[in-house]
Amino acid sequence: MYLWNLTDISVKPDHQLLNDSEWHKAHKAIAAWKNAPAANHACPRCDAPGLAFADHSVRPYAEWYKLSCSKCGLDVTMHLPLAPTPGASV
Repeated sequence: MYLWNLTDISVKPDHQLLNDSEWHKAHKAIAAWKNAPAANHACPRCDAPGLAFADHSVRPYAEWYKLSCSKCGLDVTMHLPLAPTPGASV
């Protein structure tokens, strides 16, 4: 078992965080991008078209997506943990 001291976690000054609304928009944009990668998706922060996606996933453990927008300068990486498959051995 690991014990983490959350007070020691710091955010780099240049690290961007998404607020709740932006996170939900980004999550929907990732789902839409998976279904239509060639489509022009909107930025979750400024709503401008042309959001860029990069899949940095390490399946079957987690999905990591880098989202960037040339219009507003958004540059974030989102981590989406994957649930274990029932009956699968780890």
